[in-house]
Amino acid sequence: TTTTTKTNELNINTNCWWNIWMNIENDRIMPQSHDNQIIEQSRQLSITKSGWLYKQGKWATAWKRRWFELRGSVLYYFKNSGDTNDRGSIILEVAYIRDCPHAEPLNQCFEICIPKRVFNIYAESFEEARSWISTLTKTTVPRAYVVQVDINTQQQPP
Repeated sequence: TTTTTKTNELNINTNCWWNIWMNIENDRIMPQSHDNQIIEQSRQLSITKSGWLYKQGKWATAWKRRWFELRGSVLYYFKNSGDTNDRGSIILEVAYIRDCPHAEPLNQCFEICIPKRVFNIYAESFEEARSWISTLTKTTVPRAYVVQVDINTQQQPP
């Protein structure tokens, strides 16, 4: 009976999160104009964290070394350090960060998941990856809204 209860609770939480996620994806909660406003406002903020990371391309899946800068709730990436025109940006307000179990180097890879895309990222060391994960996680939506599930056991962490 206990297992059933936990499973039902997990399903309810997962379904609740899924509904929120789908509303965001369909621009019902945060329309595109809100995204543009966040990106422009964040450009004026000081850099919280910066450094070299590798990002897997969306279409050409080769790993590319990029300079990343976190400003407010937006993570910008550039071709080179010191560039003023970013190659892209990731709004972290609605993102969740997780380990990337299917990519190498295994202990250095993580994913930034947003409604319309999953970004595969890896750092040059385990310590650097953990530092980025910790910083980025603090920037995302309040943790109360995120359901973390151990994929192997399908249970929420304690």
